[in-house]
Amino acid sequence: MRYPVSGANTAAITPATASSRQSIGVSITAGRVFWLRGVWTTPNATTGPVLIMDATVGSTAPGSVLAIALSREAASATVWEGPPIRDTIHTFGVPGIKFATNPVACLEASGSIPIGHIGCFGYEE
Repeated sequence: MRYPVSGANTAAITPATASSRQSIGVSITAGRVFWLRGVWTTPNATTGPVLIMDATVGSTAPGSVLAIALSREAASATVWEGPPIRDTIHTFGVPGIKFATNPVACLEASGSIPIGHIGCFGYEE
């Protein structure tokens, strides 16, 4: 049976350093796997790649070989007078990307992603 799940980060996403892996909104239920169907980010000053991996929150090792580099759009510090700036959404084809531990992230370089500015969606089974 499939169970739709989604969420957003509850801790800032920072560069890859000791225990920097943070959840992007989903904690996999024991005995299930998570199929990642999409990741979204909001534009902000951090534009470097975000690495997403199947690992334990707070870990230093990548956990598995899976790492997805996501480009991010930069938000301007000036007042935006055009249409609203949209979130950046990255989707993955069916069935998605399988995670057995948890989808966690860190930045490859400097900067940070504030709480609530990156998340994911998919389903557990």
